[in-house]
Amino acid sequence: MEAAHIDFDALRCFVAVGESLSFVQASEYLGASPSAVTRRIQRLEDALQLRLLVRNTRGVALTAAGHRFLPRARDVLERLKSAIDDVRDSERDRGAHLVLATLPTVTVHLLPRIIREFRQRWPDVHLRVIEGSALDVINRVRDGTADFGFAFQLPRASGDGGDSQDLSFQRILDDPYCLIVPVGHPLASQENVRWSELKPYAAIVAGSTSGNMKLLRDALKDVDWLSDTVYEIDHLRTSLGMVEAGLGISVVPLSAVAKGAHREIVRRPLIDPPVHRSLGLFRRRNESLSDAGQQFLALARSTRGSL
Repeated sequence: MEAAHIDFDALRCFVAVGESLSFVQASEYLGASPSAVTRRIQRLEDALQLRLLVRNTRGVALTAAGHRFLPRARDVLERLKSAIDDVRDSERDRGAHLVLATLPTVTVHLLPRIIREFRQRWPDVHLRVIEGSALDVINRVRDGTADFGFAFQLPRASGDGGDSQDLSFQRILDDPYCLIVPVGHPLASQENVRWSELKPYAAIVAGSTSGNMKLLRDALKDVDWLSDTVYEIDHLRTSLGMVEAGLGISVVPLSAVAKGAHREIVRRPLIDPPVHRSLGLFRRRNESLSDAGQQFLALARSTRGSL
């Protein structure tokens, strides 16, 4: 006999009668007629192929099987109630909390604009921001520790280039890569800079395993652009200080450096070819969002083209 055949209403009726030893009291407690309680218990006995209760001149009594089954049935009902309460509580909490995993570069000036407007509309929602690499962001969304992931699509060869069976990606904007050089650098005087013109200069770049470097190598596989003198860093924001110190030039997404924020740095568009990353939101596919989550998603969508 499979548990799927057990009627939980019948289980509730049995526990109520087994504890009170009265069909009348049980029916009053359950808000059902004594005949309905009787029928449900009969269905339970038929499913179990056991006699659980007997009527006699003194009222109702538990059989030996009924005595053994009663505490187990009570435990099943208590566990079910606890599970339902946990789910309801988590849904209420989900509406009051929002966790966003994001790239560190996005927190420079793009994300604060969205958060500021979000807080104006939803001041009571607790918002948590977790920074990490593109792959970290994607994995946090996948394992459920974040509601959204603000990141870019990795090259398909890396395994998470775009939509997958469990995650969806919604592009918010294109984030072009640009050159940053110290004020007075020979390339600072040019309106646009070709990738091939970077070759002679010491470069400050993300490590070869980073999502940004994988994207650049994939897009520029036919261009000889990277210097033989390279400083590898873990976070692109680190490159800003190193460029200011005159240690080299760097390539960063436009979202990583606000115009005019660094007096000793000049940023220039890179061409031949222009390269960008598709910046947007990852979320779990086919999962409903809380009201706060829907509002955040709407605000993020309105950011299109406003980098």
